[in-house]
Amino acid sequence: MSISRRILPSACVALSALAGLYLCTATAAQAATVTVSFDDLPAAYYWPGTLVTGEARLTNQLVRSHGVAFSSSAGFAGVVNLGAGHAVSGAGGLSGTGQAGGVSFSDPITLTFLDPLTQAAGVTDRVSIHTDRWGDGQTVRMQAYDIFGRLLAEDAQADKGNAVLTLSASHIHKVVLWGSNSSAFDELSYSSVTAAAVPEPSSLALGTTGLLVAGLMRRRSACRTKPLA
Repeated sequence: MSISRRILPSACVALSALAGLYLCTATAAQAATVTVSFDDLPAAYYWPGTLVTGEARLTNQLVRSHGVAFSSSAGFAGVVNLGAGHAVSGAGGLSGTGQAGGVSFSDPITLTFLDPLTQAAGVTDRVSIHTDRWGDGQTVRMQAYDIFGRLLAEDAQADKGNAVLTLSASHIHKVVLWGSNSSAFDELSYSSVTAAAVPEPSSLALGTTGLLVAGLMRRRSACRTKPLA
């Protein structure tokens, strides 16, 4: 598994949640770009339906080192041997799995970002991934969600081989990849993962109180009687 790091500027961003504050935990400290090539892990044969076994089942092996976990319909994603010339780099790639645990290029793959230090919910602000070189012209898609399950961004392209899906948004906690019937993924990269901050109970209470007060004020204003003519 190869990791490349490129220093990027980062800043802390504050967003309003429905009831409270959702704060980015990034500081003025510089962030790095992490790249996962899938070349140094045991891999299954790439043919659809091939049972993914042992260490080729990719779940949480990379949480402590990379801050990302993988899942698909069988509960795990698959590392597959695409072969030189088929993979973007090396021979390894990423596939989904069907419910029976076999290689699937049509089942969605979920990437969940977790804090490498605590394994608690984590966030990033940029994600990019390639398809393999065997393009079939069908649509591949990537969607990004925050810790509340809200859709943040989406990228969809016709896969003509080595398509690059890229998303940039604040507080990306989860990414879902939708391949075509023959497209594997390769060369995943993302900004380094930081811990996701969720609203404190006191912040939630304060936000809820503010919403209630605002609602009561609007209601009182609407109910005022008009002066007699």
